[in-house]
Amino acid sequence: MKLFLKYLPIGLSLLGLSACMGDGLPKCGSDEAEELITEIINERRYQLGNFVELRSIEEVAHNKNAELRTCSAELITTKSSESIYYSIKWVNQNKEEFWLEIN
Repeated sequence: MKLFLKYLPIGLSLLGLSACMGDGLPKCGSDEAEELITEIINERRYQLGNFVELRSIEEVAHNKNAELRTCSAELITTKSSESIYYSIKWVNQNKEEFWLEIN
């Protein structure tokens, strides 16, 4: 699996790009999504602590036309526990590449 990370300059808005496996846009609780969230959080461990787990993962919305999935979860790190929202969107469906953004 290829993994590239890009950081936006504002707060926790982080983007990850990955080649995913499977037939459709990754689901909120998919291994691909959790791996990207883990990588993003651990890259910011000095602020957020190390990733421990995601709990209560839910799909908030799925717009098939926009190929966008919005999710919520409880993020547990070694420093805190907080609710997060994240979005999953195709960048290139033919190459199975998607963005994951933590809002």
